[in-house]
Amino acid sequence: MNRPSLSFLVCRVIAAAIVLPLAASARVPAQEPAPAATATDREGALNAAADARVAALVAGDVAALGAILSDDLHYIHSSGVADTKEAFLANLVSGKTKYVEYAPGERSWRFPAPGIAIESGKARIKVVNATGPMAVNLSYLATWREENGQWRFLAWQSARLPQPTTPAGFTPLFNESDLSGWRGRPHFDPAAEAAFSPEDRAAKQAEWDADMRQHWKVDGGEIVSDGHGVFLTTDRDYGDFELHLEWMLPEACADSGIYLRGNPQVQIWDPDCERDFQHGSQKGSGGLWNNPADSPGKWPLERADSPTGTWNTTRIRMQGEHVTVILNDRVVVDDARLANFFAAGTPLPEKGPIQIQTHGAPMRVRNVAIRELSTLEGSGPGWRDLTGAEFENVNGEPDTWTWKDGGVHCTGRPVGVIKTKQPVKNLEMSVEWRHLTKGGNSGVFLWAPAEVLKDLKPGALPPGGIEVQVLDHGYAEEYERSTGKKSDWFTTDGDVFPVGSSDMTPFPPVAPGGKRSFPTASHSLGSPEWNHYYIRAIDGEVRLWVNGHEVSGGTECKPAEGFLCLESEGAPVEFRRLRIRHLP
Repeated sequence: MNRPSLSFLVCRVIAAAIVLPLAASARVPAQEPAPAATATDREGALNAAADARVAALVAGDVAALGAILSDDLHYIHSSGVADTKEAFLANLVSGKTKYVEYAPGERSWRFPAPGIAIESGKARIKVVNATGPMAVNLSYLATWREENGQWRFLAWQSARLPQPTTPAGFTPLFNESDLSGWRGRPHFDPAAEAAFSPEDRAAKQAEWDADMRQHWKVDGGEIVSDGHGVFLTTDRDYGDFELHLEWMLPEACADSGIYLRGNPQVQIWDPDCERDFQHGSQKGSGGLWNNPADSPGKWPLERADSPTGTWNTTRIRMQGEHVTVILNDRVVVDDARLANFFAAGTPLPEKGPIQIQTHGAPMRVRNVAIRELSTLEGSGPGWRDLTGAEFENVNGEPDTWTWKDGGVHCTGRPVGVIKTKQPVKNLEMSVEWRHLTKGGNSGVFLWAPAEVLKDLKPGALPPGGIEVQVLDHGYAEEYERSTGKKSDWFTTDGDVFPVGSSDMTPFPPVAPGGKRSFPTASHSLGSPEWNHYYIRAIDGEVRLWVNGHEVSGGTECKPAEGFLCLESEGAPVEFRRLRIRHLP
């Protein structure tokens, strides 16, 4: 038998709100008109009735619950099973159904007719029935009717919401049952903590943990803070990572934050709180609020908060000292440097704990997970940022290359390169790039000899070195249109090849002519999307990974030492998150 659709069942609930009062009018004694209640009084009475229903449900108090339920109850479970009042209470009495927990979330009221109230909202319910224990997140619609001057629970329809899921590749930091893996720790200088003796550290941690247990708990699969006491802190320290979490501020003017490596903070607050407008709350959450005034990342690029009382999804990427924050699928901080709060002007610790701040108001957190960045992403011992101070112009104009916020913009004109000031030999490089126009062309040169860079005129590329191609997908189409020739001798997915006087034995598949290593698969994205290259160049062998996949390379490279160059070749291109690790 087909189950009725949710829309059909919801319509039945709404119809019950209007039709059942008429059908039951013969049973409900006539009553003198009561003084008109204000909207505030009415919602207050209904909230109290709804809270009493939930309390009686979880306590299994059938008598109290029976007094709240209307005799005309029509209760449709999220499974689609419908109960009358008699059947619903019988299941509780028999133990067939036991409500272990009911955590209300959003709740709102509408009044479509006199004596009728429609409650809508969300809740997390834990129940034990014939199939065993079950925890579900629900969206619901309920109808209340005023009977003999009291609000009675008349109808219910709920639907299961998708369970929060851990993103692929992430490891949960919260088990939804208890605070295993977390400890207490206040706003505290990491250097001061590191200076503790083992005995002092253990004593202080016991004190902090006792405080944590007073102010943090797990409720309905969510972490709940009362807003006071120490911060909730990971047991482990983390270096470079991506953090995923969902958070909700239940009250207006609440304030919190996420500390990274024990350092403040990714700001979380109520953007509608006029009290905090003087501090910039109206700009929204996600900014690096403790950064110096007007520094990159101090303020979010846009306001992306969900309304107070609803959930927000945040993803934070930290690599080196650079932080990117994505709030509700919108980038609010883009690869900005997080300042060291405890030792201004000095580098951040390489590792430290993640902390959820308390700031005087309640907060709820769920679905907390982490992904530690790998070598392929330029993270681990020995990796560091590759900055503009390490490059010099070879044959471009002064404005061809512009470094800003850890990245570089290239106009593409004139054709030419910038190079590192020092030669390189064995190295790993991680870099993100994107073309700003369709059909853009650029590249990363490895091991360019000094002699091919000397006196290189504007408009020319070095006639030596190993090039890792950076092409947009539209280049092949433009090449064929402008030349009338086939583009079968190159690809737009990461070719590696020797230039000019240099030589290399390419990995297969090999391009016509026998010099280029073609990628084994297509993984690059077209303009204006960002792509990631991981390049490993060791002892004359080059290997390229595109967006996490090894695709091309070669061996027996000659030369196997020289300068690292970035290429300008006619179209605007950007590079960011340049990271390097020198190898013996």
